[in-house]
Amino acid sequence: MLTFQVEATVTDTKKLLLQGVSDIDLVALDRGWTVVVASTADSALTSFDFTGGQIGEVLDTQRFTDSSGTRTVWDMTFVTLGGSVGLIPATRYEDQAVIYNFTDGGDFAPSGSAGTMAGLGLTLAIEIDSGTFVFAGADGLTSYRFGAGFDLVEEAHFADTSKRFLGDVSAMARAKVEGTDYLFAASAFDAGLSSFRIKSNGALQFIDDVAPADGSGFSKPQALLAVSVEGVDYLVMASAGTSSLTVFSVASDGELHEVEHLLDTLDTRFQNATHIESFVYDDRSFLVVAGSDDGISVLELSASGTLSHMGTLADTYDITLDNASGLAVEVIDGEVVLLVSSDTDHGFTQITIDMSALEAVMRGSAGADWMKGSREADYIDGMDGDDLIEGNSGADVIIDGKGSDVLLGGGGADVFRFVEDNTPDELADLRPNNDMIDLSNYAGINRFSDIDVMDWCDGVMIVVNADIILVRDYSGVTFEVDTFDASNFIF
Repeated sequence: MLTFQVEATVTDTKKLLLQGVSDIDLVALDRGWTVVVASTADSALTSFDFTGGQIGEVLDTQRFTDSSGTRTVWDMTFVTLGGSVGLIPATRYEDQAVIYNFTDGGDFAPSGSAGTMAGLGLTLAIEIDSGTFVFAGADGLTSYRFGAGFDLVEEAHFADTSKRFLGDVSAMARAKVEGTDYLFAASAFDAGLSSFRIKSNGALQFIDDVAPADGSGFSKPQALLAVSVEGVDYLVMASAGTSSLTVFSVASDGELHEVEHLLDTLDTRFQNATHIESFVYDDRSFLVVAGSDDGISVLELSASGTLSHMGTLADTYDITLDNASGLAVEVIDGEVVLLVSSDTDHGFTQITIDMSALEAVMRGSAGADWMKGSREADYIDGMDGDDLIEGNSGADVIIDGKGSDVLLGGGGADVFRFVEDNTPDELADLRPNNDMIDLSNYAGINRFSDIDVMDWCDGVMIVVNADIILVRDYSGVTFEVDTFDASNFIF
């Protein structure tokens, strides 16, 4: 499991405007990294120096005025245009939209009002071959093209209808798949997920939608994140109503197919899930997720679309993880820097995610492989094909992948993680007092009573949905049905 080091916490004072911190971001400027914070209760923006990987002095504060365009600011969108960084505040009850030029010194310089537009809500900035656009979501989706000086010109509107899920757009994400740009939008109370192709003029062409009844089910989606893992494109959705994370594969034509659905448990901290961010470390993709569960969890997203829990940090009295309101994560000089804001703790916390315990990575091919780990802790993913995988010594994580596989852990406390593929697999040297069988990738398998353990001529047979895992007797070790209970499994 990954561990966490709390580096610093900044909370509201008489000199700071951090009441009801609603969003946080790490922005790369010519001067170095800068932390930007939005505060709903203060209707303010604040920037902090972050050169050297440490929270430093306040660089600038944009207080609320009649012309600031920051009334009850709750989210921020950053966009780079002609070498300049722009900031679009998402506001409520604001009668004018103001876009800021976020200067290299970390200052907020209003670039002027966006025409006669009222304040913008949720936005997503996207650069495509034909220009840079901003998509605004509310009742439907509206696209704007950036002109000179961060001016916005409306290009197109995709209206909500009784057949679409755009009545209450709560999250958006963008992916480029095989050269085609797609936009994804989720609606909270008009629950559903939609995908669109982005045309060269910023107009949207509807491609696909997903309703809660189309898969494992979801309610009140709050965040979307597009992630590419080893060339495979995925869309991850966090849903508050179901406290769930759902992973969809994105086809080249923009269609969405559910491949993973994970519910919050006592071991994770994303109840009422509202935020997702991602980072890549050692060519592996990780998600940071949070909700109202007073903490954060880190999960790994595999090339097959499965999620694996890698570590959790719970809130304490001296950090700000109570009802997380924002996440920002970057790999800076080889270290994973995480910032978490809270609107109830009125501040934010800097955390380093320690990746030193991460196992070495070995991945198989699409064919039949023989893979053998090192004497250290290894992470071995068989991928496709009928594989023979040996972990050797060390506390290994071994993923069978698709196909009929034979797994051996060797010495060390190993985790055997199985993928649902309707084909039999074999465990040839399980040590039930040390090793664990991970069934967290299986739909509807949440407890020991959801599986069947049966006698088999050479050991036992574990039946999981339509899959069979054969646990073979070896070297005088004999398995019986009552050898197993819930303590041998990860659900």
